[in-house]
Amino acid sequence: MKKLVISIISLLGMVACTTVRFESPQPADSISLEEFPEELQGSFITDENDTLEVSPFEFYFRNGEEIFISGNLMTSEEVALRKFKNMYVLNLKDEGAWDAFPVKVRRNKLIIYYEKANGDIKELIEDLSLTTQVKEIPDTDEHFGYYLVNPSAEEFEKLWNKKLFSDKLIFYRESKK
Repeated sequence: MKKLVISIISLLGMVACTTVRFESPQPADSISLEEFPEELQGSFITDENDTLEVSPFEFYFRNGEEIFISGNLMTSEEVALRKFKNMYVLNLKDEGAWDAFPVKVRRNKLIIYYEKANGDIKELIEDLSLTTQVKEIPDTDEHFGYYLVNPSAEEFEKLWNKKLFSDKLIFYRESKK
């Protein structure tokens, strides 16, 4: 039961609690890939039995039987995959802003990074605001919702290096039977 609770909290943290969102897919000035590279394709599972299925053009992330997140690179203008350093960044658009999820491939696992849930984002934002515009977007109750930024590729790399994306979900490749 504890693993299920941790899994649900992690999933909600990945999508709902994002306090830094982007005006465009990241990193800026890079080309969106037309398909998922072969090293990202396959069936993957977490220790909590969440599954990720990636084909050449689409992915499905399931929490049990329910599809939690899915996307198609060919037919959707709300999904973009870009190369970044020695990894990829999966970008998902929701309500007019983009969420970025760096993805590393290590042997038989995928490591999907997302924004640290309980870190001090203000210092990162203050630093970023010295070189690019930062907008505070309110939620439906007119309280703080998230920061909307449009960093250059170099500024995105600084956000990575300063550990904006320090929480992670690890998927292990399922062996073919």
